[in-house]
Amino acid sequence: MPSPSASGTLTPPTPPTRTDATLERLIRERLGADAPHYAVVVENLRDGRRVAVDPDRVFYAASLFKIEVMYEIFHQRAAGVLNFDEEFIASDYYSGFDLGPHLIALCERASVRHLLSAMMSVSDNVAAVMLQDRAGAGNINNTMAALGLTQTRLTEDGSLPATAGDMARLVEAIALGEAGAAATSDMLALMATEELGDRIPALLPAGTRVAHKTGNFDGATHDAGIVFGKKGTYVMVLMSDIGFEGNAGSVEADTAKIAFDYFEGP
Repeated sequence: MPSPSASGTLTPPTPPTRTDATLERLIRERLGADAPHYAVVVENLRDGRRVAVDPDRVFYAASLFKIEVMYEIFHQRAAGVLNFDEEFIASDYYSGFDLGPHLIALCERASVRHLLSAMMSVSDNVAAVMLQDRAGAGNINNTMAALGLTQTRLTEDGSLPATAGDMARLVEAIALGEAGAAATSDMLALMATEELGDRIPALLPAGTRVAHKTGNFDGATHDAGIVFGKKGTYVMVLMSDIGFEGNAGSVEADTAKIAFDYFEGP
């Protein structure tokens, strides 16, 4: 399946992946003694060069689960069982999930389209849970399994397990257009509205297109997305068990820059 370039046009299929030992060394040097707290997957979709540091370690997904929800919403739209103009009421139950920024108010009537925007731009939890329930957690998990995710899933106990390897597969599926060209374009546009830019995009050259989603919680600082460079398209997933008030964000920003500069070259 072809992948979108920075301009949105399609490029030839990606070759088989291969570990890039030099880039892995550079990334591990940056992680240093704190490496046990991180998982990193970066992949150049043009030539298959890849680094995977602890890709199967299970973390709490935090808001990365919203990428799963988004993907299934588009999957159901393509199947004709969901319409983006459908509207739902933010009841007391859903408002109970509001941790800020309070974009979806109590008793507000909101469309699927509006909920998607709120969920992906400012990580609104009310919107996310409303969309999760509309899509169905079981349906979301089934679609993720069909994509090849093995440990990342929605859970009734709220543990939300996720691995960097699984999240890389998910964002790769988006980048490669596996949900269809229209869905790919729309999902990338939504992910590009992420307002928190202190990780993957932070140190990249001005104007670099990044479509991503962050995750923040006690014991979780994550970012997962797609970077469109001049020489290729790059999947980047950075996960840490260090709380978002620590220095994990800056480490992940450095790691993203190392990978970007390496792939882009002089």
